[in-house]
Amino acid sequence: MALLKVITQNAENSTYTSKYKDSCALANVIDYVVNLDKTNGCVGGWAVEPYQAAREMELLASLYHKTGGTRLRHWVISFSEDDLQHAVKKLHRTEMVTLKSLGYLFSKYYANEYQVVFGVHLDTENYHIHFVMNTVAYTDGHKYTGTKQEYYDYIKYAKAIASRCGFQLYHVRDCAAERPWHYG
Repeated sequence: MALLKVITQNAENSTYTSKYKDSCALANVIDYVVNLDKTNGCVGGWAVEPYQAAREMELLASLYHKTGGTRLRHWVISFSEDDLQHAVKKLHRTEMVTLKSLGYLFSKYYANEYQVVFGVHLDTENYHIHFVMNTVAYTDGHKYTGTKQEYYDYIKYAKAIASRCGFQLYHVRDCAAERPWHYG
C-alpha cells in the first residue's frame, strides 16, 4: 500500500518548538531530502535547481519580504514493492526512472505557483519520496495558506495520479506519536 503523509508536527524527540518556522528550516529539511547518501542523485524539482533549492527558496522569500511564519510544506509518499512494480509496468520504465517520474507527477500539482524539490530515498527497504515546497509563491509572493480544502484537493489529485499509475494511495493524518511507516 502506498502512503502519503504531510509532516506538520514535530517528532517526540525534536528540539524544535515550532515546526518549519525558523531561519534554518529550508536548509535543514532540503539538505536531508536531497542527501546523496539517501538519494543516489535521484532528485528533481520545479522552479529550482535541486542542490541549490534552499538558497533559491530563501532568496525568493526575501524578495517578497516573506521570511516569517511557516517556511515550507513537507510531505512523503512511501511505496510498497507491489505498488512500485505496478507503476513500473504501467509506465514502462525502470524502477529508478519510475520513481523519479512519480516525484515529478506528484509535485506537479504545485509547480505553476511554488518552488518544489523532491528526493527519492533509496536507503531503506521501502522506497519513498520526500517533497519540500516553498510556502512563498514565485508568481506573486503570496503565502500558501494550507487550508483543509487545499489539503483534500491535493490528496484527490495524488490519488488520481496513483490510480493512473496502477496503484492505490492512502493518506495518513500526521501524528508525531504514530509512525505507520518508516520514512527514513
